[in-house]
Amino acid sequence: MSSLINYLHRILLILSAAKYYPSKSNAELRALHKAVIDTNVADHHKLSVLYYILLDFDAPTKRREYSTALEKSSFLPQKYQIYIKGLWHLDRLEFEVSLQISFNAL
Repeated sequence: MSSLINYLHRILLILSAAKYYPSKSNAELRALHKAVIDTNVADHHKLSVLYYILLDFDAPTKRREYSTALEKSSFLPQKYQIYIKGLWHLDRLEFEVSLQISFNAL
């Protein structure tokens, strides 16, 4: 990861939760979750942030287990899922994958 601030970090700065990301312990992860949930923004924005974090959790295994569970159990609109996946890949400098995700959705 480059030294540039990625999408999620910018959002967490706005939500005053950036100090918990990336989480280094269960306690920090719980604090991050609480900080996101307790913010005064629309639920779909909260779900988008949590979805991005779960994409991070899925990355080492490449199984999309956690993010898929959120997709199935929430009402996060598909357009948000596509947008967040595109940003997630963009933040990892995976430009081709990001463009494929974004433009295949059109």
